[in-house]
Amino acid sequence: MGLGKTVQVIRAIQKILDQDPSHRCLIVSPAVLKHQWKHEFNKWAPDVMVEVMPKDRNERVRSFYLPYPVTITSYEQVRSDRHEMTKIPYSLVVLDEAQKIKNPSSALNQAIFELKRNQAWIITATPVENSLRDVVTLTNFLEFGMLNEAMSPMTVSGLLQPIMLRRTKEEVAPELPPIIDQTVSLVMEGEQATRYFNTEMEHHDNRQALHDFGHILAAITELKQICNFDDESKESIKLQALENILENASEKNQQVI
Repeated sequence: MGLGKTVQVIRAIQKILDQDPSHRCLIVSPAVLKHQWKHEFNKWAPDVMVEVMPKDRNERVRSFYLPYPVTITSYEQVRSDRHEMTKIPYSLVVLDEAQKIKNPSSALNQAIFELKRNQAWIITATPVENSLRDVVTLTNFLEFGMLNEAMSPMTVSGLLQPIMLRRTKEEVAPELPPIIDQTVSLVMEGEQATRYFNTEMEHHDNRQALHDFGHILAAITELKQICNFDDESKESIKLQALENILENASEKNQQVI
């Protein structure tokens, strides 16, 4: 996050439209980011006409065929409006947070893949090393069959190199120090420890619920919340440790992110 991917895409789209204003570009993003994309277009390419697909489906249907150079919609809207949207030819389709289509058997993936497009770009902040299968699925949207899971990591890297633009913290903010991971063991005390123990025993004594997967997940979530901050006693060993770290950094005039 924060590496300038959105701005790069917006400026590139503006270049495309400067060369041929008849192009139609579709940006698919998580619903919560649709208006942020519009805000960034207003900031970096204010001359580009942008339509944000409305929530109401009837209004969206009327908007499908309006000649906006850039349309911003959500993954959920593509899935629900699949029948109409897959009929529209786009010059460019951009997927933001593209890891959302990593499941090739999902209805969302199938709807996205049916979008008619001359070009496709994908944006993701998720490291591509996470899973070769995910990388294959994402690149299939760009060029079907370009990669497969039988390929070696070196072969995959070589094929991705010409089509992948990757920015790192070192390129964007070289003044920041390297990230150092450090595991700090903490032991809860006082009322926070007491409440954790009591809550754990309550769930443990509920023998019938121990066979309910949903209950087990809820119990784990509750215990994690108490570990972070006990809202009854207002105690938190993690917060105390953080305050100590920040206090030491402040005394040394160090900067903290």
